[in-house]
Amino acid sequence: MSFIKNAAFGMGLLMAVGCKSIPLPSTDPTPPTPIPRMTADIVWGLISAAQAVDTTMLRTLGTARAEMGGKSYTLRYDVRTAYDTLFWMDISDPLLGIKVLRAQIKPDTALAFSRLQQIWAGESPQKLASSVGIPFDFHMLFSLWYGRPLYIPTMEQRIHSSLDIQSDRWILSSDVEGSGRFSIEVSTDFPYRVLSQRVEHPSGTVRVEYPNASEIWIHTESGSSPLKIEMQHNEQIREKALHFPFEIPSGFARIRP
Repeated sequence: MSFIKNAAFGMGLLMAVGCKSIPLPSTDPTPPTPIPRMTADIVWGLISAAQAVDTTMLRTLGTARAEMGGKSYTLRYDVRTAYDTLFWMDISDPLLGIKVLRAQIKPDTALAFSRLQQIWAGESPQKLASSVGIPFDFHMLFSLWYGRPLYIPTMEQRIHSSLDIQSDRWILSSDVEGSGRFSIEVSTDFPYRVLSQRVEHPSGTVRVEYPNASEIWIHTESGSSPLKIEMQHNEQIREKALHFPFEIPSGFARIRP
């Protein structure tokens, strides 16, 4: 019954029984259900549940500025991806159009060649990343490109994660397998956009920032060869079918990192 009906019913009973005391319904509002205190494992759960999977093939065209060994380079890139299956990229000089590098990365194989230098390389993605001091694997590469968490801790690791709550973001930090440390900043509004993330590992450190939806900044720290890449997407095209042309020209010399 509503409050008015309950009150009328109570008053009627009171009048009918004379001096008997009939308790009236409470007029105090029902206390609100308390909002659970935000903890690291709750935030990790929200982030994990919000990671949408889009299996549409994606082509991204843009320009990048890279700094390495005290020198800076400006490059044009054409990146094509088939979700969790294939990562293909073509790098060229933005002014002359000269092809600098073409690479094809699959879960078990990473291949690349340079027409400019007439060389090629082929290794597993993990071995190739390890050789340059980057703690990455194939699936982490996709997460980086699509702006998803590079690492999702286990339930045990989530409980022991640290959480810093700010006005517009959550900052989480957690231990990862292999004596490493992972930290991530995400926006507090759905779908909890990744703002930056960092992987610290004995083999090296990688920091990725996402200033907006069309930019990716990558910083690696390994020994005396830090690398900085700032990528600006100019166009993104989602297609049901994409071509991934890749063939190492004959006569190219193989190099091993």
